[in-house]
Amino acid sequence: FRMDMEPFIYSLMNTSYKNGVLMKPLAYMFPEDKNTYDIWNEYMFGNTFLVAPITDSSSTRKIYLPKGKWFDFYNRSIKYEGETEINITVPLDHIPVFVKSNSFYLTGRMLEGNSKLWNHGGDDKNLNIYAFPGEKGEKVKFSYVDYLDKDIEKDFIMTNGDGIIEITSPQLTTETVYVIKTDIGPKDVTVNGAKMKWEWDNAYGTVIIKLKKGNGNKIQIRY
Repeated sequence: FRMDMEPFIYSLMNTSYKNGVLMKPLAYMFPEDKNTYDIWNEYMFGNTFLVAPITDSSSTRKIYLPKGKWFDFYNRSIKYEGETEINITVPLDHIPVFVKSNSFYLTGRMLEGNSKLWNHGGDDKNLNIYAFPGEKGEKVKFSYVDYLDKDIEKDFIMTNGDGIIEITSPQLTTETVYVIKTDIGPKDVTVNGAKMKWEWDNAYGTVIIKLKKGNGNKIQIRY
């Protein structure tokens, strides 16, 4: 994974006592799906990513995707329906990775070298929050460990209601950029009840919202 995934990995490591190890066999995550029981060459990273390494000299492999919707990590416009096997052709230096719907992941710069806290240094000083809503009625929580605030655990919660996606976030110590997968452009976006400016990325089908650090927020996206 990319180095800018440090906030995501750091949070997973520091909440493993309640959420389990970082890398899990598919059968651990999908015990009701017997198709996962014999799969040894795919794994879940956190509750978000399905990783399917290429383990031979071929550039093509079959990948089983369990129940749900899955997005190509490298191109969020590509979506797959689960409980099916797909064939993927990729360069040898490319590891197939898929993002599960009803999940979060975070990016941002955390470290300079191997030890120095960087306070999201460099050109990108934001905490970037990628949100993939689930089906209508589904809810998901991600425990973020804020290393700039004494490693306090702070929960992001997302629900997909009837024509509205809602995300609640705690008070954060850095500016944030939300990238929310909605497929279609929203009618409006509010933050704590007030209308908010937003951007629409038509290529990836995502809403982009930029927020200052400080108070906790309730984001509502109507579509």
